[in-house]
Amino acid sequence: MERVKCHQVSRSEQDIQHGIECRPLQPASHRFQGFPVETLDRIARYLPYHELLTFSQVSRTCYQIASCYLDSGVAFARSDIGNRLPLCYQPEYFSFTVSPWLQAVNPEEADRLESCKTLPHFSEALNLSVANTIAGFSALQLYLIAQKQHMSAQENQYPLMSPDGAHIALCNDIVAHKEEIRMYHIGGIMKPRQEVTLPLIPRISRRYFSENSHSFTAETMKDGIYISKLDEEGNWGHYQRQTLNKQDAPGCTLHNDPDGCPDCETQMLRDNYERGLPIISAAVRLALSPNNQHMVAEYPSTFKLFSRHLSGQWVQSFDASSLKRKFRSAMWALEEIYSPDGRHLVFRFPNDMQSYFSPKQAPILSWNQKKMVWESSGTLHCNGFISHVSFSPNSILLGVTSADKNLQIYGRGSGGIWQKKGQYHFAERVLHVAFTKDNFHIIVTGMTRMRYLTIGRKSTRRHHPYEGKLSSEQLR
Repeated sequence: MERVKCHQVSRSEQDIQHGIECRPLQPASHRFQGFPVETLDRIARYLPYHELLTFSQVSRTCYQIASCYLDSGVAFARSDIGNRLPLCYQPEYFSFTVSPWLQAVNPEEADRLESCKTLPHFSEALNLSVANTIAGFSALQLYLIAQKQHMSAQENQYPLMSPDGAHIALCNDIVAHKEEIRMYHIGGIMKPRQEVTLPLIPRISRRYFSENSHSFTAETMKDGIYISKLDEEGNWGHYQRQTLNKQDAPGCTLHNDPDGCPDCETQMLRDNYERGLPIISAAVRLALSPNNQHMVAEYPSTFKLFSRHLSGQWVQSFDASSLKRKFRSAMWALEEIYSPDGRHLVFRFPNDMQSYFSPKQAPILSWNQKKMVWESSGTLHCNGFISHVSFSPNSILLGVTSADKNLQIYGRGSGGIWQKKGQYHFAERVLHVAFTKDNFHIIVTGMTRMRYLTIGRKSTRRHHPYEGKLSSEQLR
């Protein structure tokens, strides 16, 4: 293959394809003008999101190419913890976290990345490689790696994942109104490894990791807060108790949800009225997308979607009447689930009073950047009412649990339509699903247990993707 040259600097086509040498583009220099469209397309395909936006300003051709990739969702999303990707994507962890999985599903890509660990932007290239590998699976096979006990006295207290994706905290042994936290290390091909069992403390009302993942805090209802910290050797210490004063209470963390993604809590945004926000005084609830470009406005009898245009003006971008007719929802107890990149949206209509009568379907919308509107891109179909929906951190996959004891995994197929790619049936009802930070493990929670699964490519020969790398005991 010919090598591509940029201003006398030679780069291998492979490096350009995978964004290894991604440098900020300077629109004023028009460094790519005169390149064939095929070369421009190849470069744009693997640029990180922020550089793709800059690339679009180089020329009209670059703008058209970039718009297609932005619209298709190929541009991958970073982790929500600032600009830093999860721990498992750092070069020093690659060989024993992501590489074994890639060796099983895409060995050529694993070997290529192994030789690129010292190059700039390796983490971004790895993130993109995992996203492209998973997106390329026409069908998925889900494998159960481990299951652990998890019981909490508080409703909706599911396994909690640290922001760096290296630990999960499970609740156990509720005795005399007390709870015990067990901390597990996750990552790589191994099953979760228990690191510490923290002492029993009075019933926990709230739990969270610090943003740097170096401490874990458990707030009790009446007995103050308990904090466990990682020492220099990476071991969790025993609790240190502190009295909790209201004025000293920590603010809401973005990592309360096991997905590690902001939950888009209701925001009234009164300060945005002057910047073009429509009149929304009748709305009972508002929810922003993670990228702050879209907003769901819920009204007593319907809802509307607004989006921010390039001019900064907020305009209505979806008509909800079509969904109301299709799903025949008598109650609009709306729950919206944004993808981490803010480009996909699922609506669930739970019936809190009679949950078994909640819809067994949920519409999926995707953002059309060219038309600046939300469009229908599929429907979640379950045989029981939908209990939880969650996107993977890179927005490539969508998981849904339902009352029929099934986990279904959806991905985008031809035409950008979301379609079912995999399914796993459990012996008991499952209530919650979350993807780990590496994007190829799944945590599914039921009434009393947490299941840890990995994603593989479905083939005619049924084999575990880690066959030969794990003992039979580790696969249980």
